[in-house]
Amino acid sequence: MPFASHPNRRSGHRARTRSGAARARRLLVATEKEQFVPGRDPDRILLSDIVDALRTQQSGRLPIEVHPVERAARLVSEVETAIRERLSDRTLKDLIASEQ
Repeated sequence: MPFASHPNRRSGHRARTRSGAARARRLLVATEKEQFVPGRDPDRILLSDIVDALRTQQSGRLPIEVHPVERAARLVSEVETAIRERLSDRTLKDLIASEQ
């Protein structure tokens, strides 16, 4: 099922930047009708790869750098660990199947 771009999206640049990162990782491809579809078998797209692509500002760039405050850095690290553990080896196909 295609993922159409949201017609009410106010920040088109942000959407293009994020989709650019996802396309660079072959997570998404654009159709002739300007809709996004999975770039490869959804069974081979890890949810953690999708999260990483969304956190990357532009294709070819590293994730956003932050200057950590120790307490906040520990909390973010715990959250990141929880996300990774929860996503584990779940794929886009798993997510789609759970929604049906």
